[in-house]
Amino acid sequence: MKPMRVLLATTQFAPEPGGVPRLLEQFCTHHPPGVEVAVLSVQQQAPEFYRDYDTTARYPIERVHAASGKGATSWLFARRLDAWVRRWRPDVVWSGVAYPTAILTAGVAALHRVPFVVYAHSEDVTISGVRKRAALRWALKRARRVAAPSHFTRKMLLDLGLSPARTKVIHPGMDLPVMEATPPPAWLAPLQDKWLLLTVARVVRRKGQDTVLRAMPQLMDTLPDLHYLIAGTGPDEAELQALAHKLGVAEHVTFAGRVSDADLAACYRACRVFVMATRPEEVVMDGEKRFEVEGFGITYLEAAAAGKPAIGSWAGGAAEAIVDGETGLLVEAEDVEALAAAVRHLAQDSGLAQRLGDAGRARVYAHFTADAFAGQITALLEEVC
Repeated sequence: MKPMRVLLATTQFAPEPGGVPRLLEQFCTHHPPGVEVAVLSVQQQAPEFYRDYDTTARYPIERVHAASGKGATSWLFARRLDAWVRRWRPDVVWSGVAYPTAILTAGVAALHRVPFVVYAHSEDVTISGVRKRAALRWALKRARRVAAPSHFTRKMLLDLGLSPARTKVIHPGMDLPVMEATPPPAWLAPLQDKWLLLTVARVVRRKGQDTVLRAMPQLMDTLPDLHYLIAGTGPDEAELQALAHKLGVAEHVTFAGRVSDADLAACYRACRVFVMATRPEEVVMDGEKRFEVEGFGITYLEAAAAGKPAIGSWAGGAAEAIVDGETGLLVEAEDVEALAAAVRHLAQDSGLAQRLGDAGRARVYAHFTADAFAGQITALLEEVC
C-alpha cells in the first residue's frame, strides 16, 4: 500500500528551542507506519546550528533562509513550498503553525488542488491588524481541518468564524524517554540540596518569571534554602537579573540560559516544584501590536513526566495542562501573594506535593505521549486525504 505523503510546512522546527518546534518533531519521529514525511521550515539560526540534526534526521528537511525586507522570507518560503508540492506530490500539506504559514499554504494548496490541515497554537492566532486577521481567516476557512492544542485555542478559532465541525482539539504529547535518568551537569550539582523551584521557558514577560521573583521575599523566612532556577533565554534576562538584585534575592536565583535536553531532564528531577505563572500579554513585533497568551504549556507535561507538581496560572490553556488540585495548583496571573501561598503550601505538605506529582506523571503516561499525539494527527490527516 502506498504511504501517505505529508509535507510539514512551518516557520519553526527542531532543534530550535521552544514548545512548537519540539511538538512538531514528535509527529515526524513518532508517526505510525504508512506515513512518509518531509519538512519545509525557516532557518532561524546560523547554518551550523542545524547541521548535525539535519544530517541525521530520518526524513528530508529544507530550511528557507531568512531574508531582509518586509515579506521577503514569506515570498521565498512560498516559492519553495510550491516547488516541493510540484516535485514531491504530497497527499496532504500540514501547516504546523497558523500565521503566517497557513496563508502561504492555502495559496499553494489551492493552486495544486492538494488538501491542507493547520495546527494552531495561540499567538499565531491572536495576531492583530485588520488585514492580517482577514488573511488568516481566509486561509483557515479553506483548510480541510484546523487542530488546536487546547479548548482555549479552539475558542479563539471559533471567534475567527471557523465552523466547529472543522476544528478539533488535539492535546500535545511528549517524548517520555527524555525524562530518563542522566547524570546531572556539574553546574546543577550545588543546587540539588536546595529547595528548588524551576521554570523552563523563554525569558519574556508573558512567561511570568518576574512574578516568581516577586514572591520569593515572602518565602525566604519559611524556606531559607529556597532557590529559583530559570532555564531558557530571552530579551528580558537582564531586566530579571536587575529585579532579583533589587528584591535582594539574587543569590537565590540561577539563570541557566539555554539548557540541553539531557541537562533539562536533570533539572526537572532536581526541582521540588515546577512553576510557570503565565499572563496574557500585548507585545509589539515588527512595529505592530499582537496579543499573546499560553495556548497549552508543554513544559507542564515535562515536569509531570518527571513526577513533579506544577504551579501555573488560569490564563490561557494552562488549565488543561494542569488539573487544579489533582496534578498541580493554579493561581490568578500576576497574583504574587497567591503564588507565594501555593509554593508555601506544597513546601509544608510534602505528601500533597508527592500525590500531585504522581498523579501528573500517571496522566501524562496515559494521555499525553508523543505516540498518542502523532497518532491523532495522522488520523486527522488521513480524514482529509
